[in-house]
Amino acid sequence: MMEIRDLVALARENPTEASVHDLWQAVFRLQAWYFLPVEDVEGPSNPAMTEVDGAPWLIAFSNFRRLRDFSRLIGRIAAEDSEMNMLILNPLQSMTRFRTESEIAGVIFNPQSDETFRATREAFLAYADYFGIHEE
Repeated sequence: MMEIRDLVALARENPTEASVHDLWQAVFRLQAWYFLPVEDVEGPSNPAMTEVDGAPWLIAFSNFRRLRDFSRLIGRIAAEDSEMNMLILNPLQSMTRFRTESEIAGVIFNPQSDETFRATREAFLAYADYFGIHEE
C-alpha cells in the first residue's frame, strides 16, 4: 500500500478521479488522525483551526511526523525531542466530532508540508459517507 505522501504526489501529478479516490481512501483507512490542540496544555482540548478566505478550517495530520514538523514551524515546540500535547482520534471519532461542528468550512491535512491536501466540508462529508465512516 502506498503512503499518504506518495498518494498526494500522485494526485497532484495526475489529478484523476482514481488518484483522488485512492488518496482519500488511504486517509479514511488510517488508524488515527492527529490534531494540534488549540491550547498547549494537558487534558481535554479542541483541535486547532486556521482561517481560509475568512472561514474556519480544521487542521489535521496524517501522521505524528507531520504534526511535530508543523508544531516546530509555528514555534509550539523548540526541538525534535521536545514534549508536545496532541489529540489523537480514529477517523470515526474525528468524523463524529466534525459533523457536530457545522461552522467548519473544511479540513486541511498536513499544512505547511509537501503533503498538504484539503477538502471542503461538503466534499469531506461525502468522502466519509462513501468510505463508510458513519456516526457512532
